Amino acid sequence: MKLIEKWLTDNDIAYRTAKWGNPYYFNDDFCVSGLIVTFDFYLDPDASHKMTAFERYMRRKRTYVCKCYKYGCGWWFRVLTMSDDDRLEEHEKRVSDAMEAFWHAEHARRQQAQETA
Repeated sequence: MKLIEKWLTDNDIAYRTAKWGNPYYFNDDFCVSGLIVTFDFYLDPDASHKMTAFERYMRRKRTYVCKCYKYGCGWWFRVLTMSDDDRLEEHEKRVSDAMEAFWHAEHARRQQAQETA
């Protein structure tokens, strides 16, 4: 990750470190660290060239996962190691499954309470 940060700094590309995950849902202190790389086409007239160079650079990094998201007038990328990305997806699936199970049980409980009332 340090090499990516150095490359981003050398190429004058905006980025920041970030953490993902929900450490409070299961109280397991789960979080993974990565980078958020932003390209704002409104503020930076050279953003498209920087974004193309970044995408080309990240294609060579086989041990990292780089996901792209659109916002307003730009794009942002989430950069994580492959293992962290897998762990994050697994954790998000566990949280999603737990929430769905809770709401199914809650719905059944409310229907049961409504039928007995």
